[in-house]
Amino acid sequence: MKVINTRKSLVTSIIAIIISFSILIGSTFAWFTDSASSGINKIQSGNLDVGLVYTNSYNGTPEEVHENTKIFTDINGDPILWEPGAFASGRFEVKNDGSLALKYELSIIQANATATPSGKTLADALTVYALTRNKSTGTDDVMGDANLEALQIDSAVPEYDPQNMPVFKDGLTLKGYLLPSEAITYEIGIFWEPTENDNEYNIPGGLSIDFAVALVATQVSYENDGDGSFYDENANFPVVPAIPEIVDSGSAGGVNWTLKDDGCLTVSRADTSVPDLNCGKMYEPGVWREAVVYDKNGNATKEGYNAPNASANEGGYFCDRNLVTSLVIEEGVTSIGSFAAQFPNLTGELIIPASVTYIGQGAFSSCPITKLTFAEGGTDKLCIAPGAFKRLDIEEIVFPADRPEIHIHCWALNDCLNLKHVTFPANVTTFSQWTHVDYCGMSFVNSGDSQILARCTALETITFGSQTVRDMFFSAAYNTSNINAIGNVQIIIEN
Repeated sequence: MKVINTRKSLVTSIIAIIISFSILIGSTFAWFTDSASSGINKIQSGNLDVGLVYTNSYNGTPEEVHENTKIFTDINGDPILWEPGAFASGRFEVKNDGSLALKYELSIIQANATATPSGKTLADALTVYALTRNKSTGTDDVMGDANLEALQIDSAVPEYDPQNMPVFKDGLTLKGYLLPSEAITYEIGIFWEPTENDNEYNIPGGLSIDFAVALVATQVSYENDGDGSFYDENANFPVVPAIPEIVDSGSAGGVNWTLKDDGCLTVSRADTSVPDLNCGKMYEPGVWREAVVYDKNGNATKEGYNAPNASANEGGYFCDRNLVTSLVIEEGVTSIGSFAAQFPNLTGELIIPASVTYIGQGAFSSCPITKLTFAEGGTDKLCIAPGAFKRLDIEEIVFPADRPEIHIHCWALNDCLNLKHVTFPANVTTFSQWTHVDYCGMSFVNSGDSQILARCTALETITFGSQTVRDMFFSAAYNTSNINAIGNVQIIIEN
């Protein structure tokens, strides 16, 4: 009995082993394992980032310095008319906005100085000084040396010597070091100290000089680079671009103009008018004359500086228009004559100042500008003659809403093939097919279709400031058919 039971238990155990073995077939064994790993450690480059903030000492307004920042101006931001005793100053904050220590050079440089018959310039009359606030102590130290040695952080500065102020023609270069997140502020001033010989600078038309601020920075031996901090000890500063020099200048009609070697043409209001050499007509100050000659019947006979037998003195352009790559029209210019600004290499942004009340026929036609902006603050009505902005490369135009009235004549924006968005505000009162041109006492009327946006094939939206402006636009000849031909143009009415 006992034997039988034992054999039965053995058989049962064998069966259990077989069942267990069959269960393990195809399964995964859990072996002893072990591991070790680090946390996430990024390798990231440092960045060099220097900033410059200018604060006008007269109005206390700080601004990041960029290529169009005006420095050493009066309380209104206008240029100072220099005379003996005149003074201008500003605060310049040099900031290390990056993660690497840097060394910097802050320089005041000058160019385009006009001279007296004896060769004197304003650079000989002006003196410059710099006052710095020490980063650690908060005390003010005056620097009177035109070219300081590099200042170590919190190091002493040279003593102020009022008898040894640097003349402006020597410039001023301030050097130093900044750790990450550090900043240092300089008060820089220019002063015309009166002398008994100052009257020699008093010449007809006055003297002028251009000046600018330049800040350059590079890495400095501070961070531990591998086996030391000497890796970047010979790092070089970037090259400071030279101030563009004036290559041509003059007066025409009611404006003054200067052309610089970087292609920038500046047109400003003249104090007095210059007679037109074609017929002796006097222009009001601020009037940019037409770049065209008309005969007694009002027909254009010569257009432009480069037209056959047409020179600047014959009513064409006052400089070679192919050299112009950028245009600055200063506040005070009141009108832009027909064909006056057809510069084939004019690119970038064009800003129409608020003082402009008339833009002549084809004034900017075919200029490859990519942005068109009207400055705010206009108080007089604005008339835009036929084809004034024809064949531009702009993508958007918003006519100014602050003018009492805007009169837009035919072909104003025709053939702007990249134009996508147009805004006609509620103050537009005319979409006209007529225009009137007056030149040297001769008048003619130019008639044509009132189409405004013909062949603007990229157009996506037209925004109207009112239902009245919208109805006026589509009631003018050919505008409806032109927009239908473009197709898929969204019409938006603001009010």
